[in-house]
Amino acid sequence: MKIAVCPGIADDEMYAGCKSNLFFGTSLSSDLTAIKVLDMENLDGSNNVRMVTKWTAGVQTGVAADFTFQS
Repeated sequence: MKIAVCPGIADDEMYAGCKSNLFFGTSLSSDLTAIKVLDMENLDGSNNVRMVTKWTAGVQTGVAADFTFQS
């Protein structure tokens, strides 16, 4: 079994589970989420747009009961 060190987890904690049960999760429905489109034509005359996004993200589990926690 491979062991992965994950920043953000305390030194005396361990989680065990299959990586197929881990997913990338975001808070798209949160009040902290913001998406803005900036039209660059007025600034530099180009036909480009820039997108600015603010959100939180983290690791989510598919089935939490399939993981083991040790502290």
